[in-house]
Amino acid sequence: MSEHGRVLEIKPAFIGFGQLRAYGIPWSRKHVLSLIRRGEFPRQVQLSDNTVAWRLADVEEWAASRPERRPGDASKVKTKPATKTAGVKL
Repeated sequence: MSEHGRVLEIKPAFIGFGQLRAYGIPWSRKHVLSLIRRGEFPRQVQLSDNTVAWRLADVEEWAASRPERRPGDASKVKTKPATKTAGVKL
């Protein structure tokens, strides 16, 4: 705590793939890379020869722009088309 009784929260500037889940991105590495190629997810930044990460601000901005999905939302559920079996004897 500071001398004024406030707690300062320090956020990282960059996050790696393993930290994406903590920010609401549950997908596999393959799916995330596919989204990046299609321009649907922020690009990583090369931090060193062997290290890439995302700017936290980019990920938070992307997440805020996504529609909120609620459990049981019927508009998101895929269903099979109805088959024409009524009146057909098997």
